[in-house]
Amino acid sequence: MKTINIIVYIISAIGLLMVIGCAPAFTETKIIGRAGCNDFNPAWSPGGTNIAFLSEPRSGEPLQIYLWRPEGKNGTIHSITRYEDFPDGFELQQIQWHPQNNTLLAVYNNDLWMLDTESHQGIQLTRAAELVPGKIGIDPDMKSVYCPMLPAALLPDMQSRTNSTVIPYLSLITPAIGVSTTFFNEPVIDYSIDNATSVIFAALQQSSGETRLYEYQPQKPIYSIAPYLKGWRIESVHLVPNNDQWFVSVSSNDCLGVAFVDRETGFLNFMKDTNDERLPARAGAWTVNGYLCLTVEEHEQTTAALYGPFKNLQKPGKAKLQYLNTGIPVSGTVPVPSPTAKKLCIQTVSQRTNNTAISADRDFTIITFR
Repeated sequence: MKTINIIVYIISAIGLLMVIGCAPAFTETKIIGRAGCNDFNPAWSPGGTNIAFLSEPRSGEPLQIYLWRPEGKNGTIHSITRYEDFPDGFELQQIQWHPQNNTLLAVYNNDLWMLDTESHQGIQLTRAAELVPGKIGIDPDMKSVYCPMLPAALLPDMQSRTNSTVIPYLSLITPAIGVSTTFFNEPVIDYSIDNATSVIFAALQQSSGETRLYEYQPQKPIYSIAPYLKGWRIESVHLVPNNDQWFVSVSSNDCLGVAFVDRETGFLNFMKDTNDERLPARAGAWTVNGYLCLTVEEHEQTTAALYGPFKNLQKPGKAKLQYLNTGIPVSGTVPVPSPTAKKLCIQTVSQRTNNTAISADRDFTIITFR
């Protein structure tokens, strides 16, 4: 564990200046996962202490779910699911903690399961629901669960990977009675749920190939809150905690971008560095003190960085980009915040030597802000 001091060099419009930029003080903890395995998709427990994740042995065995606890020097890892109970394994997905207890939600064989992290028992919540691995969401009243789904006719394409461009629809599940209904009549790329049960989501209009942003509130019709984003495709949707502000990751044919969305006009305010250049980044996690943690992808390199601070989210303007020394983040992944936003979990690549052989495993790095 080590404290990292970050020096930022800023090129201003009037010349070359050197400025020391002080990001929030933090410590870095490396989680050493299971030897000979790749670990994926960390998920913080409701108290921000434990981390559930998927792990896949390089020997080709199916993925299972494990739990990391901060016990001892480097923490301990415990199995949640076992091969004898789930022989087909779990596909890559964003597993979800129940907000009030020690259970997890995950998709297994196209149905939603609740998994107890203490007893290792699983309860099947749906039957033949046509669900697919992806992002699972729970609304604040805990009566509804959102999960990707595909009609039966398209499931074989996704399972056999013959059509990698298939985008799932979003299913609205009532776990108490096991009922699953289609949430929206177009494929949903990503979504976020705020504390008022409002759902912001990006949907693909199949007739035109456009991506649009929509908002759903209970007892109200779904409506579009942003115009067609010419030349840009929405990749992910994020909400700023405890704030009526949200931001998106977008991409075009040759670049990435992150932008705040003006809720009144729907226009994008792209995040730029101090040289007024658009950041080639993927949106990640909102942290304490008004910083955004991103994964920046440029020159075939992926780096974690803090961007900010932001004091006025309505007019964010330009901000400093301050790189973190966390190791090499996995391309295409983003930092995962703890519920309090005081910690981040970043998926990284580690090199290990075993009997003179060098392997690259996917592990995690925890950033704790002080």
